[in-house]
Amino acid sequence: MSYSGPGGTNLSSFLNNPQMLSALYPNLNLSAFANLYQAESAALEQPVQNLSSQVSTLTQQSSAWSQLQQSVQQVVTDVSTLNSASSWQTPSVTSSNQTGVGAAVTSGGKPVSGTYSIVMSSTAAAYDVYTGKQQSSATSALGLSGSFSLNGQTINVSSTDSLNTIAQSINNANAGVSATVLSSTTSGTTSYYLSVTSTKYTTISVSDPSAIFTGASGLGATEQNLSGATPWSFTVNGIATTSNTNTDSTTIPGVTLTLSQASATATVSVTNTDSQANTAIQSLVTDYNNLQSAVSSLTGQGQPLAGNVTAENIMNQINSYLLQTQSSQPVGYQNLSSLGLTLSYDKTTNTAQLNFNSATFSTQYNANPGATQDLFTQSGGPVASLSSYLNNLTSATGQIQAVQTGISTEIQSLTQNEQTQQGLVQMQQTALANLFNQEIQSLLAVQQQQSSISALINQMGGQGSSSSGSTSSGG
Repeated sequence: MSYSGPGGTNLSSFLNNPQMLSALYPNLNLSAFANLYQAESAALEQPVQNLSSQVSTLTQQSSAWSQLQQSVQQVVTDVSTLNSASSWQTPSVTSSNQTGVGAAVTSGGKPVSGTYSIVMSSTAAAYDVYTGKQQSSATSALGLSGSFSLNGQTINVSSTDSLNTIAQSINNANAGVSATVLSSTTSGTTSYYLSVTSTKYTTISVSDPSAIFTGASGLGATEQNLSGATPWSFTVNGIATTSNTNTDSTTIPGVTLTLSQASATATVSVTNTDSQANTAIQSLVTDYNNLQSAVSSLTGQGQPLAGNVTAENIMNQINSYLLQTQSSQPVGYQNLSSLGLTLSYDKTTNTAQLNFNSATFSTQYNANPGATQDLFTQSGGPVASLSSYLNNLTSATGQIQAVQTGISTEIQSLTQNEQTQQGLVQMQQTALANLFNQEIQSLLAVQQQQSSISALINQMGGQGSSSSGSTSSGG
């Protein structure tokens, strides 16, 4: 049933506008109806507004977590860079006499910056050589079967092996010797024999229980340098040393020397450059402090993440790793503060600030680049531990993503509930509007009846007066 005002207007459209309703029916106090309708309609909408408010709060929290994720990710990138050995520059090693004394960085070496004076005293005086008896062929089977060892490495021999085959087996054994088949020609007849030479400038240790290598019925090898071999001799910054090979990787840690000429002199220079690491640390400091500002802003009073333990704990965890000590490191290189990376605290705001003294870092790095790099790259160190924590925090299955997933699920549930509640409220408001329209229509009907009665009374009164006048006139 519909209720209409002047011109067929639906009265329910005016229930939210008391002024217009009163203007249409000035003789009725309908504003009170409209005010009451608005109050009851608002009460019906309150549960929907509560749900909408919850969705808004969660949406703000989700946005705040996205901001934190971006800020944390910047720190993740910095820490990953510093934790990677490939991000640290390789030292520069040069020799003033590369031909006489070559110099290069040992694979994986971390030499200390400095200048080293190399003076060669002598080259290796002799090789230890074993020479076998002459054979008529280098490729024919020798019919020998058994085994022998050179410098602890076993060489197996079968009856079908030739001199060439045995020489190859010796070389494959990596025994620190070099085997070759030599030949000599006398009166038009060519003979072949095995020559085994030490490659480490030391005597060759031989074990030959089957008499394959040294036996007269075997290869018949005999030692030619019975006095043994003399190693390379040289000095480094005036300190005498020797090497059993023409390469030395122990005298100057992290540097491999190649010894080639007797009486050679050379100056070996080692230079470490910390610019790449320095830049990466500066970036970490900037991004850490930006993250601290973001956490403080988003967890402050009245902010989306106020009171959120997970968000507030992020900086505490990061700080604990930055302050971590690695006792396996050399003294002076056991924590990041010793390298110029320090934390300062503001008691007023209860927040930390990361600071970096580049000069301190450069001094420490040049004094011991290996220890400096290890503190950043070694497993279990402060940076490696921080990298692991941050990756777990920001990964697809990490804490932040878990929080975001929970918020998204809750928003979806609340939104569906809000839509359902909104439909029910609209039905209740329609029923309420109809009820108020009925009441207003009843008042209008009463008013119309009153107007009709008043008009009838007035009419009857007018007729009475007319009759009285006529009677008087006739008398």
